[in-house]
Amino acid sequence: MVINLKRIVFFLLTPILTCMLAPICFGQVPVREKLGWKVSFFEFADVPITTPVRRLADMYYIPIGLEVVTEKKGERTKRISIKVEEGTIRDVLDAIVQADPRYKWEEVNDVINIFPKEAGSPLLETVVSHFQVDQVNKVIASSAISETPEVKKKIKEMGISRAELIALSMWNIPPPDFVVRFSLNLYNVTVRRILNEIMKAAGSNYWVFYRYGDNNEFFSMSI
Repeated sequence: MVINLKRIVFFLLTPILTCMLAPICFGQVPVREKLGWKVSFFEFADVPITTPVRRLADMYYIPIGLEVVTEKKGERTKRISIKVEEGTIRDVLDAIVQADPRYKWEEVNDVINIFPKEAGSPLLETVVSHFQVDQVNKVIASSAISETPEVKKKIKEMGISRAELIALSMWNIPPPDFVVRFSLNLYNVTVRRILNEIMKAAGSNYWVFYRYGDNNEFFSMSI
């Protein structure tokens, strides 16, 4: 049997190249235009809100920042069910916040933010006087947020600690937005805005903030 090495390489590299190029192509479309894109079917049953939000972001390469409602001690994470047939991305977003009325969504600076209707985390609203990173990837940029004086102070005031739960496997191929390097130079911006800008600069499509622990003493700000 003759082995065609060119064909094998083609089939191995095609999925990787597709994943790398799709965000670039779709990322050029403004979010406001994407809100009108048709969605033939989108359904989830009995899942946390992070599941449909992440799927929507990944499927349509639409940048979404999600601030998860902090549950009270002893409460279980709320689970939702949604179903959209022959709708739009706007309809899906509406269905998500209708399924959990504690949330609302808005489009700002070409990003979708989903956050609690009631007061959210003071940490995300903390204003950073100057945030600068040079030629870093999104993980390093996100970590740099916690090193700013304003955020350090707020973390201490709130009595919380940052502890991410996401582990990267050495066997997985890093997604394109992980290896992209970029620079940012921002003045007088909230932590939420910084996360939005990191996401856009990295060509990424999702960040999530949530509190956890017996007394919600930990927080994760993954992107």
